[in-house]
Amino acid sequence: VGVVSVAAKLVGFALVLAIAMVVGGISIVSMSGVRTQNHILAQTNVPEWSLSGVIERHQRLAGYYNLGYSLNMQPDWLERGRKEMSLAREAMRKGLSGLKETSGSGDADSFGKVLREISASMDAYDVAVQKTQHSVERTKAAREALIKATQAFADNIGAYVKAQQSAMLRQIKAKDSVEELTIRQDRIDQGMAILIAGENIRSSAWEAQATDDNSALESCDIQTGKVIQLVDELREVT
Repeated sequence: VGVVSVAAKLVGFALVLAIAMVVGGISIVSMSGVRTQNHILAQTNVPEWSLSGVIERHQRLAGYYNLGYSLNMQPDWLERGRKEMSLAREAMRKGLSGLKETSGSGDADSFGKVLREISASMDAYDVAVQKTQHSVERTKAAREALIKATQAFADNIGAYVKAQQSAMLRQIKAKDSVEELTIRQDRIDQGMAILIAGENIRSSAWEAQATDDNSALESCDIQTGKVIQLVDELREVT
């Protein structure tokens, strides 16, 4: 009986040991899987998240500076935008280079595809920025031409009004007729109206450009046409 009892105990112990070994083996396999996933996370996913954050930050800053440049036309803002985009591209190159070491991983290959697609969109964005730069340069040149033209216009009309005022003083001293003085005064009034209208157009045009108000710019074109008409009418009687 004692022998049987010991044998039964041994069998029971062996069974428990076998179960423990099986459970232990499963645990080892499971922990191995966890370590594998941790390795993938540490070597692939976390760097991907970090790299994505770096690229997103530089792209966002590039967009901010380039949009600002399109509005304020300050060259240093354009350079800041280019610097941020350059940093984004550098992060992109490092990311693609690092992914070569983990090639074959589904996640890495998928992320590499995304990076290449972003790179292509960056190329298109650079072209758009280049077009914006050309547009800004043309706008600035047009503004410079507008300043010179409006100043010359104001000088010429101002000189005309002064000449008419001087002529009127001579007529007063010569005691010209009321009719002659009235004609002279009409010319002075027309010149002043043109001078004021031209100044209003210039200030309105600056405001419209500053606020990007296309309807206001169109209104300036209409007012310019009216001023040209006033000038033609003045020339006919002068």
